Amino acid sequence: MRFLIVSKTENEAASLAAKAGLQGSDVAFWAIESKAASAIDEIAKADAVITAIGAEPVVIDKPDSAGFPFEGAKAEVLNNTIGFMRVAGLFDTFAEAYKLSGSKAPVINAADLSEYAVGYLFKKHHIISYGALSQAKGLLKCLLMRIPINGISEEMLRYKAAGVGDIIWMYELTDKNGKDMYPLFRVGAGEESLALRRVDLLKDPAKAMKLFGYYHSLNAPVQTTAELVADIAAVMTGESPSSLYLATINKDKGYVYGVDEPMPVAVNCVIDGANITPQKADLPLPCVLASNDYVGAFLTAVNAIAVKCKTQFRRAIKLDPYVYSLLALDEADILSDSVFANNIVSAYFGGK
Repeated sequence: MRFLIVSKTENEAASLAAKAGLQGSDVAFWAIESKAASAIDEIAKADAVITAIGAEPVVIDKPDSAGFPFEGAKAEVLNNTIGFMRVAGLFDTFAEAYKLSGSKAPVINAADLSEYAVGYLFKKHHIISYGALSQAKGLLKCLLMRIPINGISEEMLRYKAAGVGDIIWMYELTDKNGKDMYPLFRVGAGEESLALRRVDLLKDPAKAMKLFGYYHSLNAPVQTTAELVADIAAVMTGESPSSLYLATINKDKGYVYGVDEPMPVAVNCVIDGANITPQKADLPLPCVLASNDYVGAFLTAVNAIAVKCKTQFRRAIKLDPYVYSLLALDEADILSDSVFANNIVSAYFGGK
């Protein structure tokens, strides 16, 4: 099986391939910043394409003139949107080459903000791709560290999960014999305090479980891009079908009921070589509703990036769950003006 790794530089792509154990004729590289003419041929020859186009993190500042409390690090949708603006043009370059190649090879985005890559490629280029989920592997480990139960180990438990954006909810938790283990852990979370805003609640999976009844992935151990590439390659080259949790567009199939169709959702995907088959998930309605604020902000932000619309982006700022929970509309306007003074934002939208 032949992989094509797309990264900003060839050294970066080669390093990822080496860490994933890919070498020789099994892998090719495209340093996308070079816009190499051979890229179309390389895509056409690949059985699977892995993008590793990472977006550097951004933290917005509190406006100098603001008289309201504000912690820029908590405006995660806004920060991630600005971060993705830095690499949106590279995804445009990739998408045009991919379409010109005529390839049907699956595209798996393995770098930071993979859900943005999935959403953007679909919204602007009508390409359905997949996103590797950096916190999918650590769900049980995180649960047992936060809510330890005497006599219960990770090896004793089984789970099913699905999610919206970057939050993966463990909606079924059993022992090896199929016995429901959630009641035991819910009792363990019973002493959690809920004296906090909803936006902060979703940052704490144990508190979220007390309110919604289910545990999620935020604060789980995070895999690096190299580890994700290694997992993808191992599963796709395995002798028998296996599975990974990946993000993909909820379009048509409705993998997660109650979520808007163009939204990236995290679901279990059965993988047999280059064939990836997302599975429908029985994600409980409370988990879907808990993510509603995020869905609206995310979809508006991705649309703003895709069409370079300042009005849409100002709307996305106001819909950011943290901004929405904290600021009055006039205060959000002050924040918007400040954000548009950011060099990345002003450059992306063609100046102030």
